[in-house]
Amino acid sequence: MKKSALAPEHKPDKVDDAPLANDGVLPTDVLRDVLLRLPAKALCHRIRLVCRSWRLLTSDPVFVQAHKFLHPLIAGLHEDQREIHIIDLHGNTIIRRIPVPRACNDLTTQLDVVCASAIKEPSFVLEKGQREVSALPELQLVGDTTFFPSVLGYVPSTGEYKVLFFKLYCTNNHGHVQPCHVISLNGGNRRWRVAPRPAVPVEPAPGNRAVIGGVAYFLMNPYNVNCPDDLEPDSIASFDLEAEEWMPTPLRGPLSSLLSAGGDALSYKKHRHNFQLTELNGSLVIVHCKNRGRSMDIWFLMDIDKAKGIWCKRYSMQCASEWEYNRRFYPVIILDDGRIVMWNRIGQIMRAYDPRTSTWSTVMGTGGGMYVAVGTYVVGSLLL
Repeated sequence: MKKSALAPEHKPDKVDDAPLANDGVLPTDVLRDVLLRLPAKALCHRIRLVCRSWRLLTSDPVFVQAHKFLHPLIAGLHEDQREIHIIDLHGNTIIRRIPVPRACNDLTTQLDVVCASAIKEPSFVLEKGQREVSALPELQLVGDTTFFPSVLGYVPSTGEYKVLFFKLYCTNNHGHVQPCHVISLNGGNRRWRVAPRPAVPVEPAPGNRAVIGGVAYFLMNPYNVNCPDDLEPDSIASFDLEAEEWMPTPLRGPLSSLLSAGGDALSYKKHRHNFQLTELNGSLVIVHCKNRGRSMDIWFLMDIDKAKGIWCKRYSMQCASEWEYNRRFYPVIILDDGRIVMWNRIGQIMRAYDPRTSTWSTVMGTGGGMYVAVGTYVVGSLLL
């Protein structure tokens, strides 16, 4: 399996390096700063029509890259309107609306492909360059079955997009088994294939999953009734999307790795709910919600050595209130200015934590009852 390392994004060249293009009314640096703050729609449909110099400035590759970097896009699943919204996070502006045929309760993204999970099958996929979603084939559910959100993955080595689907059955001895299916989106012959099931049931819900570098990572299901005695609460199961098989040994989380060095251990049933797993700017991270002090630590996976992971705690955040801590924000993206955008599914709100000042600010508030899931949406610049 490939190493997972903290990979900082390459920032674009300074906008000051772009060709001079000004009408003389404003200083060039001031004009650039103002135009960079505008959404892509306004730049393309209005600003470029003002004069030739402004058109040249906003079309310059340096400006285009700087604008893309400053305007991260978020895909949000709107529950009431049954739509996928592509949102410019900088201005909290909806730039695209894509209808979804039926009610969905979860969303996963990979680059500019989106998968919306229906409350009942099938799930829907918005593929690259498409304006409408397409439905995935249905799977036959037999017996007393619990099913989970579909998880979208991407395999960089092959360019394939794949979707994982999990079911959960109760066995006669009151245990659980979790069949797994996979489907490839590339090509016209879409059929579900049976994949190996995990040794211990995993949790594919938001805050418990991440897909990076062709590998899907999952925390274990918090309600496992037949989990091994030595299962650690921050253990991570890994599924190789290209080979379509589970890694034989779980990846150890940051807290278990530290405690085991001193001969201590965490209780799975007591501490499992204190951990969340997600992808943050290309890195695998675990969020540890600490019971004392209403604080959260964000640990980054720096390297993988078989079952022993090397983790680094990069942020320790004090929650603004008991309400925020109870809802457990989980990180979505790190902005250009270093702020960490956190999503609160229950509160339907995005807040940004500034590690320089240890303060919180609202980035996107939905007004209640709207977005049930969000994910990053990485696409070529909207100015091109």
